[in-house]
Amino acid sequence: MNNTLFLSSFKNIFSFFYGLKRCDKIIFHSYNHPYLYFICLLFLRKMSCASWLVWGADLYFYRIKGTSLKYIIYESLRRKIIPRFAYILTDVKGDYILAKNIYHVKGDFINTGYCFYGLSSYPIKIEEKPIGEISFLLGNSADPSNRHIEMLDSLAPFVENNIKIYMPLSYGGNATYVENVMQKGKALYGDKFIPLVDFLPYDEYMNLLYKIDVMFAIQERQQAQGNIWVVLSNGGKVYMNSNVTTFSTLMNDGINVFDYSTVKSEKFEEIVAMPCKLRIENSNRINSIYSVKSVCQKWLSFYQKLQ
Repeated sequence: MNNTLFLSSFKNIFSFFYGLKRCDKIIFHSYNHPYLYFICLLFLRKMSCASWLVWGADLYFYRIKGTSLKYIIYESLRRKIIPRFAYILTDVKGDYILAKNIYHVKGDFINTGYCFYGLSSYPIKIEEKPIGEISFLLGNSADPSNRHIEMLDSLAPFVENNIKIYMPLSYGGNATYVENVMQKGKALYGDKFIPLVDFLPYDEYMNLLYKIDVMFAIQERQQAQGNIWVVLSNGGKVYMNSNVTTFSTLMNDGINVFDYSTVKSEKFEEIVAMPCKLRIENSNRINSIYSVKSVCQKWLSFYQKLQ
C-alpha cells in the first residue's frame, strides 16, 4: 500500500485536505511545509487530535528570523497551531523543552524514538585496533550550519598524521559554498580530503560510517542523529557542540560523547583516543535504545494511548 503523499501538486494537496477532514487521529512527521500551516488552520479544532513527530528543522524554523512577509505569516501560523497538538513525539527531551519555551506547547512529551535499521543490519565487533590510518567524518551535509571551514581548520595541525577526512557535501548547500569548502579541504589536506558530493548507495554509505574512527558533529541545533548513532554503534568517537539538545540526551542515556570545544587544546593522540571499554558501552547502549524491538515497543505503547 502506498501511504506516502508529497504536497507537490494540487491533486495531492486536495487528497491531504480530504484525508485530514475524515481522520480522527493525525501524526505529522516534520511540520515545516507552508501548505500544512494553511490547511491546519482550516481544521484548527481538529489539531487537538494531532501529534507532532519532531524531525529537527521543523522545530528550529523559528531561528531563521526572517523579516519577509512570507516568513512572518508562516511563523505566526505555526505559533497558533503547534500549541494545540496533543502529543509531541521525540527521542530528544531537550527538543520538547525547547518546543514548550518557543511555541508554548501544551501537549505531552512522548519518547517514541526513531528506529534506525542500520544499527541491526551489520555485524559489530569492537576491539582495540592497531594504530594505523585514522578516518574522520566531518558533518553530515553541505548545510553551512555544519561549520565545515571551522572543522577543517581545527584538524590542520595534524595534516602530517596518517589520516583520511570524509566530508558529506551531497545536499543542503548551494554550489558556490560547496566549491569553497572543497577548495579549502584540498588546499589543507590534498588527497587526504575526500568530499562526498554524490549520494552513495545505502550499503556503501553504511560501510563508510562503520569505519569512521572520529566524527565531528558540531551543528548548533539537533541534526545528524542517524550518522551519530551508526558511528557510536560501531565504537567510533563523536565530538559535538555541547549546547545542542542531542548532546545532553546522549549523555543522560549513558552514552559517551565529547565536547568539541576541547579539540583546539588537545593533542592528536587525545582526539583519537577512546578506551575500548567506553566504545563497547556506547555500542551496547545505542543498539539497545534504538533497536527495532525497543522502538517498536515505544510506538506500540503510544498507539495504545491513542485508543
